[in-house]
Amino acid sequence: MSAIPTVTGVFGSVPPHSQPAVATPATLPLQGTALLGVGTPPPSPPVTKKADPKSGRSAGSTPGKSRAVTPPPPSIPTVTSGRKRRRPNGQIDPTAVDILIELPGIKKRNIRSHFFVARHVTESDPMHANILTYINNGQRHSYGIEVMDIVRVIRDEDNVEFDQDPNFNNQFRMLLWHGTTDDAVSSILMDGFKPPDLNGQMFGTGIYFADRASKSTNYCTFPHTIHQKAGEIRYLLLCDVLLGKTYNARYSHNNFTEPPTATTRSGETLYFDSVKCTGEYIPDEQENVFCKGSLMPIGKTVDNTTFQTYSVVHNEYVVYSGDKVKPKYLVKIKFCSSPITN
Repeated sequence: MSAIPTVTGVFGSVPPHSQPAVATPATLPLQGTALLGVGTPPPSPPVTKKADPKSGRSAGSTPGKSRAVTPPPPSIPTVTSGRKRRRPNGQIDPTAVDILIELPGIKKRNIRSHFFVARHVTESDPMHANILTYINNGQRHSYGIEVMDIVRVIRDEDNVEFDQDPNFNNQFRMLLWHGTTDDAVSSILMDGFKPPDLNGQMFGTGIYFADRASKSTNYCTFPHTIHQKAGEIRYLLLCDVLLGKTYNARYSHNNFTEPPTATTRSGETLYFDSVKCTGEYIPDEQENVFCKGSLMPIGKTVDNTTFQTYSVVHNEYVVYSGDKVKPKYLVKIKFCSSPITN
């Protein structure tokens, strides 16, 4: 299946290390490539058989005949990255499979070939409460979001650490929401994120995320709407997003195709890895939590008193490569007529 990710405008709080741009940014490629060189070991030495002390013949030889000893073929090197883990028992459970196959295009027979982990998240898992809090505090529109099920997913291709790109400025990560249609959710889970081909979006051809759930759920239907129909079942993706050093955009930059650069008054060039547009309302940073190194801004929504200039209501985050995103949780939701507490 080909990926059809849909750009969503969505979520997040300001990283403390982010630096505001002070000059007009110019694009600069930041993608790095690392090559793994694998050497071929030397062939095994020929095998020499010991002579029989009585006959003087080589052991195993036949009287009157001589036979050359053929050395074994050279060993064939095995190329392994050493980064993938073995699948523990029970990491693909029947309940998770039943939820996944509700999505269009995902077949039961394909689950094991595409997923390293597909596990139903129950109330005993600490992340269950964190995700519910994240949803509850992120309902910022007239409708409500009821959580039906949560599935922990690790795509087989994502079963590695984020690549250590030598051009990347740091490894700052956040858990952020991505909302899109059911077809696109299936495509992302099977084939990963890919930047869209569409043009004219607020921050260019990137992959968009948010830290307020209802900002993302606006994109779960097409055409996009801030008035979702009560009773409809949709899906949100909670993703681990490698933001690195974030460019704080205060205005639209719909020509971006990669992270920008900026020049300070002193002539220093600043390099960025992602784009963030800070909104009028943001998560309370005092309530942030961390999940395995990723910042999770689950706090209540408060007024933005830090940045006085903004062009969006809620935060948006943009990366320009699917390699910087890993879907981590699939959240099955149902729209309600008004905000609720899960």
